[in-house]
Amino acid sequence: MNPAGLSIEDYERILATIDDIARCDSPDALSAAIVGHAPRLIRAQSCAWTEVNLETQHTNGCMIPPVDVAAMAREMSGVVHEHPVIRKLMETRDGSAKAISDFLSRRTFQSSNLYQQFYRKHRTEDQLSIAALFEPNWLVGLVWNRDTWGFTDREKAVANALRATLFQTYWHLRQLDAFAIARNGLRLQQQVRPTLVSALMAKGLSRREAEVAAIVAEGGSNCEIAAALGICEGTVRKHVNRLFLKLGVHNRSAATRAALALLRQ
Repeated sequence: MNPAGLSIEDYERILATIDDIARCDSPDALSAAIVGHAPRLIRAQSCAWTEVNLETQHTNGCMIPPVDVAAMAREMSGVVHEHPVIRKLMETRDGSAKAISDFLSRRTFQSSNLYQQFYRKHRTEDQLSIAALFEPNWLVGLVWNRDTWGFTDREKAVANALRATLFQTYWHLRQLDAFAIARNGLRLQQQVRPTLVSALMAKGLSRREAEVAAIVAEGGSNCEIAAALGICEGTVRKHVNRLFLKLGVHNRSAATRAALALLRQ
């Protein structure tokens, strides 16, 4: 069966992309590889890979042409609830290829706050995306932004042909990343915590933020941090958000690496 009449050339490009991402050794390497391949698979003026923690709203990723993805996510935060593809994903957990034009007419889209306050500025007339939801709150997606209206069934079939392998590879690399953290001794012993807290405070964190960061580096969950420090989980989340900003990181793995680097110094 040949979905949407994919050509031999389509399959060759998809397989070349899969071969390339299979050689990646980290989630960051995968994201860089896929945004390089994405415009060759489906015509677009820009392509972006995003990873979003839905609990903290921290966003990480990369884009071609290069932009600050986190800053763009903050810019979009006020209108993201209007995005029809994201709404559908959150309702159904179906991350298969969908375009804005699958849900809205061009006139309706262009009159929306979503377009007027965000996409118009970035000269985007339509957007195709594939996505996956991991764990309770981890959203990962690949998007193609186009300056014209509409994506074909063939283009959606290309995106769907890539989707399963892409996100399975990403999750596999993310798990390997977590195992590497444990293997490299990032699950710190209790007696190391005071040294790390002092080092983190020297980097500009408050004492409480440093204490939270140290337990994050030990692998502690928000619930475990709250119990250890005698504070509520909501307060822990606020401390985590602030320490991410001060350390210049976007997730717990990156915060743990930053902590290890301080100890090595």
